Amino acid sequence: MKKILSLIVLLAFAIPVLSQDIAPNIKESVALIKSNRNSNFKSIGDILFSFHITSGRDPLGVTVVGSTIVLSTNGNNGENYFEEYTFDGQFISETPQTTTSTYGYRDLAFDGTYILGSDSQTIDKIDPTTFAVISSITNPDNSIHRGLAYDNSGNAIYSTNFHNGKLLKINAATGETIKNYGHPDYTPYGIAFDKYSNPSYASLWFLENSYYGEFRLARVDTASGHDNYILDLSNQLPDSSLSGGLEITNSAPQFPGKII
Repeated sequence: MKKILSLIVLLAFAIPVLSQDIAPNIKESVALIKSNRNSNFKSIGDILFSFHITSGRDPLGVTVVGSTIVLSTNGNNGENYFEEYTFDGQFISETPQTTTSTYGYRDLAFDGTYILGSDSQTIDKIDPTTFAVISSITNPDNSIHRGLAYDNSGNAIYSTNFHNGKLLKINAATGETIKNYGHPDYTPYGIAFDKYSNPSYASLWFLENSYYGEFRLARVDTASGHDNYILDLSNQLPDSSLSGGLEITNSAPQFPGKII
């Protein structure tokens, strides 16, 4: 039985996971906690909460807008949707995507104004209220831009494409490649930009690998593009699951002041 998971990991310091392009029998969103500051929280990597996707579609991407979790979901028949949930798993609404690809948008990111999503060489900028595409940039160095993360300090987008593509730093305004790091050390699906853990040291987090029974969160140095810390979650999640999208936020209402 396959599961596609959307994880949120609290760093106390923080992070969410979504999935691979494959149809599961169970759709579930799982949140994890990672904390080494506050004794009221669980140990690093312990499951904090989980909730089922109401629609039964496959969750392929995740981001957070304010206090709302936004998922990119797929019904395996080209019926792709944005779904909104509260942090305690309450369904808010769903909106059809305008994508025409089989799986729709993969991993999502939020730049403070627009949701970022891709199912081709193009990265769309999407209104978080209407979910209409407002504008787009194109970068041919990855296709699809499967993993997406936004760096607000440099108005840059980080992009990966599974094991086929490269880790890229892209100008968010023009779509030009700022830096091509080459192929990443492992096989990430979702990625997230961490501006919280250490304000003087920005890093990325990758969800690795997209294989059954293997789940790792890897901190990636933005200077070298290489891993420098691995959190193995394999024992915390079912062997039948696949990994996917990733996000970091500090706006979960039930964890005020905490970065998740």
